[in-house]
Amino acid sequence: MKVKFSVLVEIKNYNYISDPIWAAFLNSKTGDTHEKRKERNVSKPLMIGCGLLMVTMLAFSGLLFPHILYFLGTGTLLYFVFLSGILFLLSVAIMLINVPVQTFIQRHTPDEYMSRMFSIVGMITKGGMPFGELVYGIMLDKAPVHWVMSAVSVLLLLISVTFLSSLLKTSDFL
Repeated sequence: MKVKFSVLVEIKNYNYISDPIWAAFLNSKTGDTHEKRKERNVSKPLMIGCGLLMVTMLAFSGLLFPHILYFLGTGTLLYFVFLSGILFLLSVAIMLINVPVQTFIQRHTPDEYMSRMFSIVGMITKGGMPFGELVYGIMLDKAPVHWVMSAVSVLLLLISVTFLSSLLKTSDFL
C-alpha cells in the first residue's frame, strides 16, 4: 500500500515539473508569446459566454416546466444528467463572461486605482446577491417557479442581445 501511494506522489510531483516545460515548448512551437496573448481582444470569449448563457438559461427554465418534469421524471438519472449538463454549461458561460470583464477592467484602470476598482466591483457583485435572493423570493411567492425562470430567461435574453449589439457597434472593448 505504501509503495503504491509513493508512486502516485512521485507521478504527481513529476507533473508539477513537466507541465510547465511542455507548456513552454508548445508555446514556442506555435509562436504564441506573452506579448501576443496580452494584446488579444477579449470580445470573442465574452460573446461566446453571453450566447451560451442565453441558451443555458432558456434550457434551464424549460427543464422546470411540469410537462418536461413529467416526461423526464423528477427522480430519474436522465433528468439528473440533463440538469447537471445545463448547470455545467451555465458555469462555463459565467466563466467566459467574468474573465473578459475582469481583463477589460484591468487594462483600462490606472494602477493606483486598481484595488479600489476591484473592491467596488466585488462589493457590487457580492452585495447584489442578497437583493437578488429577496427579489426571487417575492416572485416565487406569487408565481410558479417555471414561469419565474422563464420571465428571468427572457429578460436576460433581452439584456444580452442589447449588450452584444452595443458591443459590436463600439470598438472600445475589442
